[in-house]
Amino acid sequence: MNYIDYLILFLFSGIISIDRNNALNIMISRPFIISVLFYLIFYSNPVILVMGIIFEIYGLTDVPVGTHISKDDTFAAYASCLTSLHSNIDTSIKFIALILFTIILMYFVTNFDLYSKKINRILYNRAESKDNFRPKKLIFIGILVAFFKGVIIYNLGALLLIGIINNITIVSDRNIGIYACILITVVMAYFMDFFEIFGHKKYFFILLGFLCGWFVL
Repeated sequence: MNYIDYLILFLFSGIISIDRNNALNIMISRPFIISVLFYLIFYSNPVILVMGIIFEIYGLTDVPVGTHISKDDTFAAYASCLTSLHSNIDTSIKFIALILFTIILMYFVTNFDLYSKKINRILYNRAESKDNFRPKKLIFIGILVAFFKGVIIYNLGALLLIGIINNITIVSDRNIGIYACILITVVMAYFMDFFEIFGHKKYFFILLGFLCGWFVL
């Protein structure tokens, strides 16, 4: 990849963050759309499409209702796809590790959304109390914050994932683990949705599903 490709990635990460958090709403931030764009523009690796499918299904079970903030599956798709570009995901160990560590990082990125919303509320209350209240300025600041969140947080998370995956040297099978992992992920997603499991419990059950599948293998 050359510097133009990296510039495109930085712009893309900012745009999908804006689409998810503040404006646009053109659905470019959906995990499967992100993976398809990665597949078509950067590298035609089937693992990238699989990542998009997995986190798309995961995100469908976490609907933002009321004050609930859904997990940042946009980050999960972007970071995992970018990691797949810079890492050779050729074994089930690396495949499962990528998904597991992405889910863990997704938790922290989602918490960043929670704090950023609190900060936005404070800024709004302060601006509203002044005589020269300018809502367009607040909207612009919100979009700017969302853009830099994508550029900085999304790419830092991807760099961390790349470092982790590239340092995995355990030898394992090449096929059965990947298919089993996909099946386990789908089953666990629908399990969580059926039993209305929310919050931190989701992470426990999906990680438990991965572990059980790994022991079976």
